[in-house]
This record gives sequence, C-alpha cells and structure tokens, in this order.
Amino acid sequence: MTKEDIEKLDFILNKLLENEGTVGSKDLHIAGYYEQYKDDDNKIENDFNLLKLVYEDLKIGRLSSTKDGNLISYNSNVLRFKNEYNSFKDYYSILNEQIANEELVIKKENERQELKDRIDVLKIDELEYKRTIRQLEEELKISSLLKNYWWLIASAIAVGFAIGKFLI
Repeated sequence: MTKEDIEKLDFILNKLLENEGTVGSKDLHIAGYYEQYKDDDNKIENDFNLLKLVYEDLKIGRLSSTKDGNLISYNSNVLRFKNEYNSFKDYYSILNEQIANEELVIKKENERQELKDRIDVLKIDELEYKRTIRQLEEELKISSLLKNYWWLIASAIAVGFAIGKFLI
C-alpha cells in the first residue's frame, strides 16, 4: 500500500462516518485524489476497485455496484474499525510493526537453529577428536612398552632362537 492509497482509504472511512452514507469513486475524484488519471474512468474505477478490495477483505462497510459505479456503504464495522484503529494509517502502522516483530522472531529462530546446528557439528568434531586421541594413546602405550621392555623382548627372541637351534 502506498501512502496515497492509505490516504484514500482514510478519506473513504471518514466520509462513511460523516453521514453513515456511501462513498464512490466520484467522491474521491471530487476530493482531488484522481487528478493524475485525467478523467480516465477505467483507471479511476480500477483504482477504486483496489480500495474496495481492502474494505471487502477487512469486512468494513457494505459493497455494492450500481449503474453509477461501485459504492462502499456504511455498516457497524466502519465504526468498530474507527474505534479500534482510528485510521488506516494507524492500522497499517500496527500491521507493519507486527510483521516486523514476526520477522524478528523468525530471524531469532533461524539464528537459534544455526547455533544448534553448529553445536551439533562441534559435538561430532569433539567425538572424532576424542577417538583420535584414544587411538594415539593406545599407540603411545604400545611404543612405550616396546621402548621400556625392548631388552625383555630381545631376550625372549634370542632364547627362542637358541631353543630352536638346540631342538634341530
């Protein structure tokens, strides 16, 4: 929604509240909102239909078509909307704030998920590191045993050769 569209929506809202009446594209044209269309009825009606869709989506007013064009008529939802939001400018401001908050929540949730994913990767890396450390410790124990008891191993091999020679 452009700022100009919001101004048109507020104009319609205020006009509906004035006399609990109806508003059509001609009212906007008379108020000067359609100067840029230079009396091009198709462009004016298309623009008004877009504004009418906003009222229809929010269920504000009664929408009708007559031989003179499309109209938005007063109903109790017009007053309820005015009391709740004051204007479409305020309504869209609140809506944009809610969207920004939702986007912030989504962003925070995405960041939280990324952190969880990073933690999972780090845990896997930690497990691999610990496994590697255990393997290295086992290899170190074996080499330490060989280093400390080489003489016993060499003696056992020599005794084995000697017994082998003696038996042959």
